[in-house]
Parts: sequence; C-alpha cells; structure tokens
Amino acid sequence: RFSLFFPEKREFFLENAGIFEFGARGFFEPPPFLLFFSRRIGLDDDENEVPVVAGGRLTGRAGSQTVGFLDVYTGRNDLEAPANYAVGRMKRDVGKSGYVGAIVTDKRRKDFSNTAAGVDASFWPTGSLNLTAFVARTQTTGEGGDGNAARIGAEYSTDRVGARVQWLRIEPGTDAQMGFITRTDINRFGGDTRVSAR
Repeated sequence: RFSLFFPEKREFFLENAGIFEFGARGFFEPPPFLLFFSRRIGLDDDENEVPVVAGGRLTGRAGSQTVGFLDVYTGRNDLEAPANYAVGRMKRDVGKSGYVGAIVTDKRRKDFSNTAAGVDASFWPTGSLNLTAFVARTQTTGEGGDGNAARIGAEYSTDRVGARVQWLRIEPGTDAQMGFITRTDINRFGGDTRVSAR
C-alpha cells in the first residue's frame, strides 16, 4: 500500500550523505518524510536503472557553515523521461552541537518541474535535551503537488531514562519527487520512553 524504503548503497551518493538529510526519521518505521532521498535519482518507481548521463557533487565546510550541492542529469528508460536533479543544502553551527539550515531540491524535465524547499533547526539547551523542528513546502508545475509539511520534536536522553515526542503534519498535496513520503494528509503526535536498569 505504501512505498517501500530501501537504503542507499551506491558509493557516489553515500559519501557525505548526512549533509543532505532533511526531514523526519521514523521511530520504529520507514521515514515518514524526507525532502531528499538519493534513490530517486537513477532508479525508477520499479527500482529499474535509469542511465546517469552526467553528475557532480560538492560538499564541505567553510568556517561554521556546512554546504552541499549535487546535480545529476539522467537519460531515458521505459518509465522515466530524461530529467535533471539538483539539490543544495546549507547548515550553520549554533552552539556546540546545534545548527540552523536550509535546503532546496529541484527536478526538471520537459514540461514538468517539482521544487521543494525547507528550513530546519536543532538546538541543545542542555547536554541531555535536543529540540528539533522543520518546515517545508513543495511546488509542482503540470501535475499539481503543492503542499506544506512541518515537524516539532524533543528528545531527552540520559544513561538511565529517555523520552522522545514529536508532532508531524503533512498536507494532502505535498509531493517531494526527490524525497520520500510514506503518506500525505496526516497530522499526528507520537513518542516513546525508556528506563534502563544497570
């Protein structure tokens, strides 16, 4: 009923892949929302190979900024027309472990384009408490696909106890064609706790 989530195994996309991560990872499930998922490039919906004509990637750090840029042009197979895929990502360090960041993804082929953009942040008020949030929007020409997504989460973790909570909203029209969305039109709250005995 829902798309299956297979991890990336191609070396070109694995190197420094964490720079491009944006969205919500599932607690005990596939990710409900990722704005960028590299397996959308060079593979069609049936996991058949789409020929990659050319591509390039630039990642690194400049002072307190982490930047990443990826651009790939793919050819044609039975399901996919030639298309250009581009993603740009930037993070700026805040404090010792926090950051604020932004991302833009863009898929284009003849008479069609899908663009998604978002901002996110992660803060550590204490060494045990992490607060995270993001907001994103997708926009599509030719086939609809305009919508918003947002998440707020908190995680508290010590050696003995831990707790996580999150609120996630994905509007019905949200369509990130360079990402992974398990399902749209959801508004949910969830979390878990743990107690560790030594």
